[in-house]
Amino acid sequence: MFNQTDEYVLYYHSGKKTLRVFRTSDAKMIANFRMQAELSAVESTEDGKNIVLGTVDGCVSVLALADPAKPEMKEYLAGLPSRDEEWKKKTEKLKAHTLFKAAASIAKLSTKFNNSNNNENADDDEHVQPATEEETPREDRDADEEEEL
Repeated sequence: MFNQTDEYVLYYHSGKKTLRVFRTSDAKMIANFRMQAELSAVESTEDGKNIVLGTVDGCVSVLALADPAKPEMKEYLAGLPSRDEEWKKKTEKLKAHTLFKAAASIAKLSTKFNNSNNNENADDDEHVQPATEEETPREDRDADEEEEL
């Protein structure tokens, strides 16, 4: 298949599980990517700089097409989050913040659940009446009478 800009041809070899990318202008291969599982879906981004791959094991991968013939690709690649030295620190800070918010939400829900559960138990206790002699089964009354003797 072609990418969205028709600059590249994407060729998948199912036996070798490889995806090869060829430049259409000179038919030169610019990438040979080995898949971890059988490829089930391929799509190109609209700008033609990336391809999105789906495999039968449920993995999704996004590959940047690093064409050495395009000088603007160096700048594009340098701007990717995975190339940023501070990126890992930024994501860990964001992850810690997200985990804290999740823990706070769970604590809030469990407190709300516990309070509503306690209120229901209190309401149930108010409605429970002790059994009268007429409601007590005969064998229970006989056992009580034997204990009194």
